[in-house]
Amino acid sequence: MAEVQAIMAGNVWKVLVQEGEEVKAGQDVVILESMKMEIPITAEEDGSS
Repeated sequence: MAEVQAIMAGNVWKVLVQEGEEVKAGQDVVILESMKMEIPITAEEDGSS
């Protein structure tokens, strides 16, 4: 099972993929909210959620 790591602390604001969905490297999978800013977190490699 792969992990998606963020470079800063924040709250999960929006999940952009559904369970079992195929994702491609570079695709945004989650949006974090930190200090009123939205930070997209991308997949580092192809896989499924």
